[in-house]
Amino acid sequence: MDRALRSLIYGLWIVGIVGMATAIGIFSGWEAGGWTGAATGDVIGFGSGALLSQAPSLFFDLLYGFLAFLAD
Repeated sequence: MDRALRSLIYGLWIVGIVGMATAIGIFSGWEAGGWTGAATGDVIGFGSGALLSQAPSLFFDLLYGFLAFLAD
């Protein structure tokens, strides 16, 4: 049961991070360059989301750095 729950949470983590990064890439690409920008942003967002989902500590380090930057 513990292994199944851990696998479920990890799967949801991967889907959430990759989906969020892809959506951010699409929206920012759409604003910058229309359809071409959205397609390019999609690929870049998917790739970065795939990398960040495999290393949660890297994700939280980047998030902390971004929030600290906004607080200054």
